[in-house]
Amino acid sequence: MRPWGPVAGWTQTGTSHVARGRQAQDAFLIRQAQDGNDDAPLVIAVADGVGSRHRSALGAHLAVDVACRILARDVPDPGASAAIWTDWIRAAATAITDELRRCVMALTPDSDPAELSRTMAAAVLHGPWAGFAAIGDCFGAVQTSPASSTPPTWHLVLPPTALTRAFALWDPDLTAVLLATDGCMPLALERPETLGLPATVGPQPAPAFFDEVARGIRADNGSAALADLLRTGAPGRSADDITVVCALAGGH
Repeated sequence: MRPWGPVAGWTQTGTSHVARGRQAQDAFLIRQAQDGNDDAPLVIAVADGVGSRHRSALGAHLAVDVACRILARDVPDPGASAAIWTDWIRAAATAITDELRRCVMALTPDSDPAELSRTMAAAVLHGPWAGFAAIGDCFGAVQTSPASSTPPTWHLVLPPTALTRAFALWDPDLTAVLLATDGCMPLALERPETLGLPATVGPQPAPAFFDEVARGIRADNGSAALADLLRTGAPGRSADDITVVCALAGGH
């Protein structure tokens, strides 16, 4: 079983927030479930404080903290069944939603809870398993690398929708997982027609973007290459904050 790593994340403040003198409303977090254990589950999360409200950045940081804290608990064994993984990730997603609701109500007893509005996507990675939990329109993709001569391929597993989702994915060929906030869509996703696909299949990963993210993290073993990519790619493409977290399986 390959350990997960290297892993890197970066938030690029959107030009609309820079122009108004506002801080980024996005957040990300990377957490190892057990320190000092190379085979321990890895948890990653991104969140977007919706609407640039006064405390939406706090809402985004709260969301990634709660998601990573809950997803690091009692992670099933890599050899556990699909039923065990599915039940666990669904229960964890419910616990995340309940805990966020409790925190928001505690922080805003006399004000509008919408001040802490946010969307979030999180993943726990353990061996061939990846469990995903998402609220709102953050999105995620995975890379699979079959042992054959077939080139690695990116697949959009969390499309940007308003739905709340929770599911587990088993794939022994899984070699990378990427999560992003919706501000990254102009850089990371393409219309299906541009790839020769019918419109009904929905947005598809832009191979050049995802490959460049993975290549940079692999070469740099950190966030510097990811930061450079978002700094150079964002202007003119997205005025929103852009946050990306990407984890690579060891050896890839």
